[in-house]
Amino acid sequence: MKVKLLTIDVIDEQELLVRFGNGARCRKEIVTILKLIGRRVLGDVGICFGHLNIAVVDGVKMQEYNVEFLGHDYVTDVISFMVDYKEEIDKNGEVKKYIEGDILVCVDVAFERASEFEWSPLEEFFLYAIHGTLHLAGYDDKNKNAKIKMQKKESEYINILKLS
Repeated sequence: MKVKLLTIDVIDEQELLVRFGNGARCRKEIVTILKLIGRRVLGDVGICFGHLNIAVVDGVKMQEYNVEFLGHDYVTDVISFMVDYKEEIDKNGEVKKYIEGDILVCVDVAFERASEFEWSPLEEFFLYAIHGTLHLAGYDDKNKNAKIKMQKKESEYINILKLS
């Protein structure tokens, strides 16, 4: 494994992030926060090396990804893909955790569902980014106890990062 720092790219080919506010300035701030979410959540479980892509997609694209990769024909809020994960012990005996992953976050779902939770579409969008990153960090929501634990972590990160 070639050790490198954790790099995070935000991919917004359709420039969907401008839907949240005043153009380029808002987009730059959102990208900064998305990178902060990735670094903080992954860093908290010791993943400090590798590469993470956070792709911003609309509902049509999200449905296409769901069909292609997950076999269901509907739109979801977020999808996480673990491409690679490694742990190595360096010459000093320290564990180095390395990840390659992708997170797809749906802008349309954030706008549709935000009012259900009485917060802004941007706050809902950030929740999806946190949720997807938590999956890559090893959290699961397949059963009731795991879901409660994951929701608690989501709330912690929303508060830590002052996203609400």
